[in-house]
Amino acid sequence: MYVDAFKKAEQFTKKMCFDVPEIVYNNNEIKLRRDAKDIFANIFSKMQPTKPEDLAFKCAIISQILCEYISSETPYKAWVTIGTIIDDNKHQFAITQKKLEIALEKIKTTNTNFALPFHAWVTLETMEIIDLTYSASLIISGQYQPKHSGLPIIFDSPDDLAKQKFVYHPIIVGENYLKEVDPQFNLLKTRFKKKLSGHI
Repeated sequence: MYVDAFKKAEQFTKKMCFDVPEIVYNNNEIKLRRDAKDIFANIFSKMQPTKPEDLAFKCAIISQILCEYISSETPYKAWVTIGTIIDDNKHQFAITQKKLEIALEKIKTTNTNFALPFHAWVTLETMEIIDLTYSASLIISGQYQPKHSGLPIIFDSPDDLAKQKFVYHPIIVGENYLKEVDPQFNLLKTRFKKKLSGHI
């Protein structure tokens, strides 16, 4: 189950000596995507530029900005989650715990950036996930053609998605890894937030 993988990612984050945000597991049966639909629709309208190009391949920055909106505009907790997607039994990103440990060691010993291909999304306290960028990236790379207008948002239970052989596998939790591999992360996030301001 996703919650078990998420807890392992939380422990791995601590092992890597990153500050871990306070994690609260909401065991309430209420599902946010259903019962907080209006709140999240408002946030998505702020986060959704009109073109896939605005979201594609920007998963880390978009996910962090989305977390900040959720924190400021809803009573719910959310965390940037870094890992891989396993689509029909195929890993879409190269990141693993072992590779991440090696990358961080290279950063520390050589003082150079060494980022692995990874994906980032948002995990809510109910262990539902929100992913604004994966579909956009597939559209830009020609791997997906939406049937309807607008950009598809993945807002679902990862356990339900896993039944369709579409697995979100978390490895590390929080934005501190992003700051470690890219010292410009905060600057880039601020710039992109300003770019989104035309849609806010």
